[in-house]
Amino acid sequence: MRDAESVRRIENEIEISRRLSASGRLTRGVAHEVKNPINAIVLHLQLLQNKLQQDDPETRRHMDIIGDEIHRLDRVVQILVDFTRPQDLRLEDLDLRSVLDSVAVLATPDAARHKVRIVQDLSQPRGRAG
Repeated sequence: MRDAESVRRIENEIEISRRLSASGRLTRGVAHEVKNPINAIVLHLQLLQNKLQQDDPETRRHMDIIGDEIHRLDRVVQILVDFTRPQDLRLEDLDLRSVLDSVAVLATPDAARHKVRIVQDLSQPRGRAG
């Protein structure tokens, strides 16, 4: 019975992995198709802005809003692309005491509001080699 359950669990994990991979490919494809029109719109907006430099300030304001919204869309698409891109792990040495100090500094105000005191004891445990 356990073997059948293990096989089913592994098959489910494989299926989830396959779907995530397909989702990433789909997201990258959609992002590519969206970025091309965004780039064309930005280019033509810049051309229009250059032609209308001396014209009505109200028109200029509308064009600036359009430009800002286009850039916002572009950032959203880039976030999707970045999210689906495989990440390279980089191992590096860190000073753990420094990391813990930073976390304590960030957490202390919230902890104090909840009447919690953060105590750092970074001494090395006895009986262990360092």
